Amino acid sequence: MQIKSITIQNFKGIRRKAVIPLAPVTMLFGANSSGKSSILHALVYLYELSVIKNVDPEYSSVTGEHVYLGGFAELINCKDHTKVITHGVSFYLGFDQ
Repeated sequence: MQIKSITIQNFKGIRRKAVIPLAPVTMLFGANSSGKSSILHALVYLYELSVIKNVDPEYSSVTGEHVYLGGFAELINCKDHTKVITHGVSFYLGFDQ
């Protein structure tokens, strides 16, 4: 199974829906404060949601205190609790059609 893309909306500094294609080797480039770490945090948060079932993680259960997520209040765009965080992942399962 391979993750092909991740979709993020209303997560940290990413307000509009963003679909980020992922390849076997994906590099993130950009100016400071352009959202590179937000994409990585979105992947960590997706793990917390889907595997650990924790919607309000202060720290990542994978990295411990090395990655501070700050809980839901820090993850929602503009700290606006009326918004909804959207996460999506597309997979390639490796089956030929």
